[in-house]
Amino acid sequence: MLIENKEQYRANLSSIGDAVLSMDAFGIVTFVNEVACSLIGLSESSTIGKRVSEVMEIFSEDSDEPAIIPVEHVLETGKKVGLANHTALRSKNGKIYSIADSAAPISREDGETTGVILVFKDLTEERKKKRKSYKVRPDSKS
Repeated sequence: MLIENKEQYRANLSSIGDAVLSMDAFGIVTFVNEVACSLIGLSESSTIGKRVSEVMEIFSEDSDEPAIIPVEHVLETGKKVGLANHTALRSKNGKIYSIADSAAPISREDGETTGVILVFKDLTEERKKKRKSYKVRPDSKS
């Protein structure tokens, strides 16, 4: 039964349209779906077993300053965390993606945090359209 549940869990996470990574209590990647692999620019085998900070580089689109991946914070606090607005992911192939993400604890029934699930979404096209619409607006100062 436990094996079936684990397989169902993996199948569910694999079918989600957003990027999904699962980490253990030490912040080591234990699962990554195809969407995440595509955005990160690494294969599943190159991602599993590594710290999320080794496979993902995120930064502020406004300042180019590195952003902190919230996995450690979730492990320490047991609380869900989202990234700041205007966060970007630098793929291992060099491509930049605008992203929104959240990290949530994976907890046992007794409340102990046993891992983290990180979900992020590619917002690149959406943000490009938004920037374009700001540039096209007529100047309201007349």
